[in-house]
Amino acid sequence: MFGLLTITLLLLVGAVFLMPNDQKTQTVADSTLNKNDNPSDTDTNKGKSSTTTQPDSNDQLFSQLLGVSPTVTPSPTPAASSDPTPTPSPNPTSTPTPSPTPTPTPEEEVLPDGFPTDSDTGPLSPPSKTYSAADAALYGESVTGEYRITVAGTVLDGYTFDQCIGIYADNVEILNSVINCNNEISAVWVRSGTGAVIQRNTIIGTPSGVPSAAGVFCSDCTVRLNNISQTADAVKTSENSLIEYNYFGQLRGDSLPAPNGTHNDGIQFQSGDTVTIRLNTFNNDCDITTAQGGGCNTVIFMKSESGPISNITIENNFFENWSSFFIIRATNGGSAVDGIIIKDNLFSTGIGTPILCQANTTCITSGNTYVGGAAID
Repeated sequence: MFGLLTITLLLLVGAVFLMPNDQKTQTVADSTLNKNDNPSDTDTNKGKSSTTTQPDSNDQLFSQLLGVSPTVTPSPTPAASSDPTPTPSPNPTSTPTPSPTPTPTPEEEVLPDGFPTDSDTGPLSPPSKTYSAADAALYGESVTGEYRITVAGTVLDGYTFDQCIGIYADNVEILNSVINCNNEISAVWVRSGTGAVIQRNTIIGTPSGVPSAAGVFCSDCTVRLNNISQTADAVKTSENSLIEYNYFGQLRGDSLPAPNGTHNDGIQFQSGDTVTIRLNTFNNDCDITTAQGGGCNTVIFMKSESGPISNITIENNFFENWSSFFIIRATNGGSAVDGIIIKDNLFSTGIGTPILCQANTTCITSGNTYVGGAAID
């Protein structure tokens, strides 16, 4: 009888022991509640089991039956959390700002040593290009006797032109070129536009027949370091112009009687304001010298036929050889001629009247001499 009871008890305990822990917990909790008829509302922990700090109740029962004290497995103490040491951000490597590439200074223009001559004016080297129909289409157009430049800002450097040039746009530059103008019009004529630069060119007018009107005809322009010959006048201008370091050579007249002759002048104004003429050489032996008809008239001729002339400075020029009646002449052609400054110019002897400022004109002269030092004023 005792043995049967012992076997039954062992089977019962084994069954409980083999139950899952959640069912064992619930079974023990229910058993505990059945022992307390009036559970307290405020004792919220009564009848509840702990699976972390208390041994399982079934394990206690089993241990009591077997006479073994249960081993309480302590809950592992969680490792203290430590904030990770932040990895310092590397200091950004500053990229050095590159030094700006200096803009190359344009090559300084080679100026004549003294007064300009036939050999140190015009292109520095022979032109390497010929102005073609394709060029004419790119920069304007070509008509009979004239290439027309109509694109503002055009720079034509190092060309050979086989006819005259007409400029119809602002800020056009003709540089280091040879211009053969086989026409009665001016070789380089700024017909419209301002800011033209005509520099270091050889400009040649018609070799025979009626001569080209002028080497350069412009206002609001710079005419520098050119070699001009075989034209009726070297330069025609009116206002806001600088004419410097040019060599004006042989001009061409004709034998037509007055008043139809060429009446050649080196530089001519019929109106104008704010023009400087300096450091030029005038070396002309006109092929025709008929007075008041074809042939040479005046080197620098100012006659106010089209409007007033004022603020003209003529300085440091060399009038080397000129078969003419007058060298510098100011004439009132119906409008005022005043503010004409003529100073420090050099004249060869025996070449005509150096300076003539006629009635109703105002000229200021100083420092003008003949070769050899004799004063003219």
